[in-house]
Amino acid sequence: MTAIEVRDVVRGTDSASKVKLTATVVLGGVTIRFVRLVEGQRGAFVGMPSRKVGDNEFMDVVELSDSLRSRVREALLAALSQPTGGHEDALDDLPF
Repeated sequence: MTAIEVRDVVRGTDSASKVKLTATVVLGGVTIRFVRLVEGQRGAFVGMPSRKVGDNEFMDVVELSDSLRSRVREALLAALSQPTGGHEDALDDLPF
């Protein structure tokens, strides 16, 4: 079974935003940056990094199987429930 590590978690600070966090996910030896946990109408889902391929079309850069996507979702939900340690809150206080 592939080990899943969640790094570089940045929580959404706007309560109206549907994006709850953005993180780097390491699956075995593969690193995927800018993975999002998005709150949808039927619960949270994983948003993978994507590229625009047409006028209004986007394609995921990385495709995961349903079972692996579910495991990544659970890992992101666990990261969301972890205490911040205070360093994310400091990002809002930067002068630029």
